[in-house]
Amino acid sequence: MNVSKENIFDVKYTSVLENKKESWTSSIIKFFRRNKLISISIIVFFACVCMNLFLIYNFFRALQQI
Repeated sequence: MNVSKENIFDVKYTSVLENKKESWTSSIIKFFRRNKLISISIIVFFACVCMNLFLIYNFFRALQQI
């Protein structure tokens, strides 16, 4: 009896939509949602790169004023 109840609602109405190719942005978003550690590492890396560029720019600007 339980087996028949489970198989009643096993109808897939979205079979046409499942065949579509996934866009690259949605695949990137899914990757970041699945891999939290990698995404945090990438964000920290780019934050450090931006801070480094900002500090180098200010250092050269300070050297020009001397």
